[in-house]
Amino acid sequence: YPKQKRSVNFLLIIDLQIIIMSSINAVNNKPNDIILKLLKDIVELWHDEQYQKVTEQCVAILQRKKTIEKLNLTVPLQRLLLQGWIRQDKYEKVLEWASSATSTSSCADLFMYALYRTGDYMNVSKQSAVAATGDEDDKTALFRNLHAQAEFHLNHAEESLVLYRDLLLDIDRKSTRLNS
Repeated sequence: YPKQKRSVNFLLIIDLQIIIMSSINAVNNKPNDIILKLLKDIVELWHDEQYQKVTEQCVAILQRKKTIEKLNLTVPLQRLLLQGWIRQDKYEKVLEWASSATSTSSCADLFMYALYRTGDYMNVSKQSAVAATGDEDDKTALFRNLHAQAEFHLNHAEESLVLYRDLLLDIDRKSTRLNS
């Protein structure tokens, strides 16, 4: 989520491209030409780092709620929208979305990151500590990292160091298992 050239978000674009292709190939779920063009435009805009236009396109497509749900594109489009806002430093928009009825728990990592970027370290510390206790996955690692970082910003250096040490030990254990 930090501003890096085409890193984690590249995988999201690949996911979107796969979803587009599978939607095209599905007999009953073929997107209409307008939706298909908008989706292809989003991929191109993302690659060109035109995040304002990406967010505009995502909002336009998300307004076609029934069509998007039928194509199983709601979550990927929401994630693209939120990441587009994050890329533009529009963290308040992400948090507004989090509190809206259209919010989804599959975007909790993006909501937490936006909360962190607004400097609400106390809430990030509390919420990320709870979220980090879930199943071990990439999001859990992010929540653990945000928890440690929030603790650091709250001047809880010892707690932060312990959290980072534990996170690094877990990463090392996973790496050792993968290499064996």
